[in-house]
Amino acid sequence: MRYLTMVLIAWCMPAVGGGVSNGNPPPAVDSRAMEIQVVRHQGELYRLTRFSTESLYPCLRFERLLPGDDWKIDAQRDICSVQDEQGETVEFIDTSYTGFRSLRFEDASFRFEIEYISRHSSGERVLSCSLPVGDLESAELLSCF
Repeated sequence: MRYLTMVLIAWCMPAVGGGVSNGNPPPAVDSRAMEIQVVRHQGELYRLTRFSTESLYPCLRFERLLPGDDWKIDAQRDICSVQDEQGETVEFIDTSYTGFRSLRFEDASFRFEIEYISRHSSGERVLSCSLPVGDLESAELLSCF
């Protein structure tokens, strides 16, 4: 029991002391983030964040990180809407349900699927999407079918 108490005190102390390490405050993590993955692909480091689809920010975020430069974010892309195969914009905030699955790298692109249920029509739909990693911030390069 004494060991458990010491472990709990040691675990809680950083929170009580403000969580400062070497004079640096802890980084903020968005409370809407449901899943965070870090992946190395072709010598570069990427962070993928899936936000809660039940929040006011039901998005998927792709970031390229620079580990040698204090983990600075080199490029970032938030995907909160896509164009379907008919050219209609699907805003995730306007769906009854949105899910992201099969997140993976394939050659020089992120590939993933979006499944959603529209509030305006019946049935679940699935879109397969591709985002080239070379230019994450270019909106025109995201394609879904």
